[in-house]
Amino acid sequence: MRFFSRLFFLALIVLVVYNTWQINKLRTEVRLLKTEIASLKAGRDTGSKEPFQSLSLITKARQHIDQARKHILNGDFNRASDELETSLELLKRAGEEASAPTGEALVKARRTLSDTRAAVERLWKKLEKEPERPKGD
Repeated sequence: MRFFSRLFFLALIVLVVYNTWQINKLRTEVRLLKTEIASLKAGRDTGSKEPFQSLSLITKARQHIDQARKHILNGDFNRASDELETSLELLKRAGEEASAPTGEALVKARRTLSDTRAAVERLWKKLEKEPERPKGD
């Protein structure tokens, strides 16, 4: 009997500690959400651009990247380069209109897009150096 009562109190203590940990975790999350909501409201009150406009620009940039990918697969590297340039310009505009946390993600997206553009340019130069083979071979 004594064993079960000790086991019960031990389980009760573990449960209380776990609940306390969960409550503190939730309080922290609520505090972060309140801060995020306040910053969004402050941005709206100061007349800054809506966050959804930046998302719209990013979506358009992604569409241009997809078009560039299609042009690359078709061998039309000039049009692919134009699409990548348009995409970079859209990402630049989105970064200017975005808040700081979103801006960091845009910096990463720009870096990835720049790397992709560099890879396309290297591929383009490589293909320009190779002699064109007759299609019958």
